[in-house]
Amino acid sequence: MRALEIGTCGGGTLFLLCRLAAPVATVVSVDLPRGPYGAGYSALRIPLYKRFAGPRQSLHLVRADSHHGDTVDRVNKAFCGKPLDFVFIDGDHSYKGVKRDFEIYSPLVKKGGIVGFHDIAPHPAGWSGDVPRFWDEIKGRYSWREIVAVPNGGYGIGILFT
Repeated sequence: MRALEIGTCGGGTLFLLCRLAAPVATVVSVDLPRGPYGAGYSALRIPLYKRFAGPRQSLHLVRADSHHGDTVDRVNKAFCGKPLDFVFIDGDHSYKGVKRDFEIYSPLVKKGGIVGFHDIAPHPAGWSGDVPRFWDEIKGRYSWREIVAVPNGGYGIGILFT
């Protein structure tokens, strides 16, 4: 199994991803160290995050802008150029940012794979950014599912089946 997370922040999703991934899996997490949606994490957290991986899993932490070409190269290298099973997009929540992450990383997902999005539901305080807008535009092109506890209450998971 090969899984990519864009947006590590506090590491909660990364922890779950490592636990749910196959015993022999490659997991890559990309996080922007700073910025309006890049809460980032201290280098001191790296040893903690590394312990999330199982004994036969390979975990790569990439502290860089997901939109930069060298970051994409690092991601491809970690996966040895093989197609991904799963991508979870929870990084830059601007319209341009979430769209760019989708444009860059969804082509790396194999046919029959999954692209997930966090924060697809509008949030009253605007925490979802423009993810809900992009989600509404893209979902009709795929088979999709939504997991939303409270409509217009923020958060929510969107799943595209490639």
